[in-house]
Order: sequence, then C-alpha cells, then structure tokens
Amino acid sequence: MLSIAQAGQQFYYLNWTPTTSKPVINGYGHKTYEKSDIASFDFYKSLFGDLIEKFKIISPRIYYTLDLNSLYLSESQLPEVDKFEPFQKWLNSTNYDSSYSKRFEIFYYPFDKKIKKSLNIHMSTSIKNAILQSTKYHKAELRFLSGGIFSAESCIRTLYKSEELSNYIVWKLGQYNQNDMIWIKNNKLICLIKFKNLNGNFKLDNYFGCSKSTDKILKEMEKCSNNNFSKFNLNCKTFVYCNKNQNKDLKRIINSNPSQFLPIDINQKLRIKQKKDSFIFAETGVAFRGFDV
Repeated sequence: MLSIAQAGQQFYYLNWTPTTSKPVINGYGHKTYEKSDIASFDFYKSLFGDLIEKFKIISPRIYYTLDLNSLYLSESQLPEVDKFEPFQKWLNSTNYDSSYSKRFEIFYYPFDKKIKKSLNIHMSTSIKNAILQSTKYHKAELRFLSGGIFSAESCIRTLYKSEELSNYIVWKLGQYNQNDMIWIKNNKLICLIKFKNLNGNFKLDNYFGCSKSTDKILKEMEKCSNNNFSKFNLNCKTFVYCNKNQNKDLKRIINSNPSQFLPIDINQKLRIKQKKDSFIFAETGVAFRGFDV
C-alpha cells in the first residue's frame, strides 16, 4: 500500500503491507520540489514511478491526497428533498455551463440534514486525468483520492476510533498562518472553516456549513490571545496536526490544554521510529481506512 499526501511542494509518502495482525511499515519520508505541476502526467509518472521503484512494489495500490489548496470549494443550499442525486444533477445543469463541466468535476457532500447545505468540491479534470493516466501507466490501482483535512479525518476514524466519540473537531495548522478546521457531530459534517492566526489574532477567511457552529469556534479562539489555548473549551475532543514547520506551534497548543487537544500522531500509533515529529503524515493515514490498525 502506497499512500501519498501533497502539502504544497512537498509530497509525504508511507508504504506498508497489511498482515493478519498489524500493518508492517516498509518505509516513509517526503519528496520536495521547487515547483510541481500537479496537472501533468509526467509529474505523477515520475513521482509514482520513483516510489514504486524505491519500495520494489509489484502490484501498486495507491492512496493519494491532494492539498486542499489544490481544490476549489463552494456550498449549495438544499431544498427539502429525499433523494439528493437528482437535485445534484439539476445543480450541475443550472450553475455550470458545458465548458466548466469539461474543466472541473464536482463532488457534492451534504452536511447534516438540519443545515440544509452541501459542501461542493471542485477538482480540475486535468489533475484527475493526470493522476489516473499515471497510475494506469504504472499498472497501479488508485484506491482512494481525497483532499487534505478530510483524509486526516478518515485517518482518525481508524486510528483513534473517532466514530465512538461521535462529536469531535479536526484542526490542521498549515503553512503561512493558514488553518483548516472541520467539526463532526453525530458522525456528520457540521462545518468547515478556514482562518488565519496572526500572532494570536484570528481572521476568518471563509466557512462552509453551519454558521452557528463556526461562531462557537471563533468565540473560543478569541479567548486565546497570545496563542494561549488554555481557555479554549468546547464539549468535544479536538484532534490537531500540522506541516512540519508548525511542530512547535502544535506542541504549544497541546501542552496548554491537553484535555481539549490531542495530536494525530501516526508515528506513535504505528510505532514508527523517527527523529523528528512530522504530523502531516496524518493525511497519509487514509490508507488505513477499513483496516483494523
């Protein structure tokens, strides 16, 4: 199993083999590029090919996660309908012309029914085609294609049994002060928010889903001046992970309020020995979906 997660110009990878008792980790690491063309067949041909050769994988099964910044997000109001698929087709025909439909593929994910909205993820067809063509070239199987924080959320469902919690938040500390956060209640997506942390001042960039839940999160953030998160208090566990450059920020958050915040640490869960923490591996953990880890 080869799992790869894009984080800007860095691509984190984790290779493992399932066994009857536990996953056996064959290797992990990251590749960094000055500039990556994620809509290029040649780029993925090289990326996938290098890793397949590195680990001598005979029948490659790839799980790939795109940086959320490589995708476009929107939301739609939903009427009182029992079947979402016919309405989804109507949305496509109403909101987008044939030219747009050729350039982007749209995936609709309804929020909790009470919110009456759907999250819409727009993926460039050139990116998707480049990924599919390169997997076909290497006679590989693309098992899963996801985006950023959603892969991390899928990861904690397996590693932390989050479905038993039913109510939890996932928080990604990204580069350039960018933060992504999703809230799950009763195992349903409630909201996705994107905000910046500028020296303890929190600025909302955008949100999707429930406005009241977004306001609750932001009000708690406002208590955390000078990046002191000891006063952050929501009645649910918050799972946190980050790019490698934000490790110090993550540890400060965890240490200031360990009853509220928990790091998504694949290294610890899988007993990977690594000199430096690299919590971005949370987005490669989608590969463990469906396995008892």
